[in-house]
Amino acid sequence: EHYAARTAEEVREWARAILAVIIDSLNTGSTAALERYVREIGQRREQLGFAISEVVDVLMLVDDVISPLVIERWAGDPGRLIRTQSDVHALLRGIVASFSEEFARSLRRSLEEVAGHQARLAALEERQRGLQRPEPPSESEAELRQRLIWEIRACLQPLLPKGPLEGVGRRA
Repeated sequence: EHYAARTAEEVREWARAILAVIIDSLNTGSTAALERYVREIGQRREQLGFAISEVVDVLMLVDDVISPLVIERWAGDPGRLIRTQSDVHALLRGIVASFSEEFARSLRRSLEEVAGHQARLAALEERQRGLQRPEPPSESEAELRQRLIWEIRACLQPLLPKGPLEGVGRRA
């Protein structure tokens, strides 16, 4: 869904990036670039509202791209072919596992941010209830309350399923 909404050039750029990182890891034996890439996409995709399953599905498609290249390159050396395919699969499993962990960390940070907003909103409501005589909230309190509500909604939006009411109630 999210990938389909991106331009073809943007998706090609993402594909080039992951392929470059995988090839670098295979050539150097180092996973440093791979680890940086996974941290970046985990945070970025979560912030853009991607479902974890969308990203994992696309990551698994990388094997469909790489396998024919590996087979073509090492067809004459079955031992090397099997080792290279095994290395690619191990890298992809590592990418998916690391991405899932990073995505979960990013999601936890978002939820902690929501909890902070909710705590501030609850404190504001408690302060309003504690007034001796009922008075309308001051402009600043009313504005703070509304801003906190919108911030909570914005933080939760990527977590909510998409549906027919998407966008309803949002400020322009």
